[in-house]
Amino acid sequence: MENNEDIEIIQHPLFQSTFAKLCECSLFYTQHMAYEIEKNTNSGFEWHADMLSFACQQLEDFGCTLWIPLTKIDTNAQAGGMSYVSKEKFSGRFLYDYALILSSYVQGLQAQDAAPSKEEMGRLESLMVNSPEVDTILRTQAETDDFELGDALLFDKEVMHRTCLLTEGPINRRRAFVMRFIAADSTYDLDRVQKLKPFIDILGYGFFTTFALDVCKEEGELIMESPLFNTTKAQRLIPVKQ
Repeated sequence: MENNEDIEIIQHPLFQSTFAKLCECSLFYTQHMAYEIEKNTNSGFEWHADMLSFACQQLEDFGCTLWIPLTKIDTNAQAGGMSYVSKEKFSGRFLYDYALILSSYVQGLQAQDAAPSKEEMGRLESLMVNSPEVDTILRTQAETDDFELGDALLFDKEVMHRTCLLTEGPINRRRAFVMRFIAADSTYDLDRVQKLKPFIDILGYGFFTTFALDVCKEEGELIMESPLFNTTKAQRLIPVKQ
């Protein structure tokens, strides 16, 4: 989006009141991204929780994602949407600890002047939730919705989700816009960021490393007070009125 159009969206009274009602806490808008999948070519993201997108905040702090498809999604026609699993059936919280285990493994090898390949790390990252056995469990428990233009999906940082393949049909590319929010009182988890860095670097997720390292510098800092948000801090806040 150009000219802070995303900031204008979150300032809309209906947007703010809806978020405040759904999340029941004051929120702060931190990041956005846009991506697309191509018909019959790119299946997008496998099963995951947003552990890297929210790596900078304390694990107990609330974080959520708003996923906005920019084309109509018909699950019984061309698909291309998103599948997700209720946390009551399968929570992704354990993946936050699993990522730290993998990063510790990388550091151990590096201490011996060795390092796993990107391919090995990719397999290890996928092992816990994208093995054939676990994939079957998740697909059985998953929900997949239809979307009209203007519809969106809101889910918190522990929800397991994956991209659905865009199959044959009139749409060549399915684009989506993603907005991420954290609880306004979220504080910086420098220890987690530093521990995750070796794992993130090997997999080539540089964007996550850059943001997580740059947003704050000290453990426990209030993330919304970061210099990255100096000029737009007030506009990024969605308060819950008491």
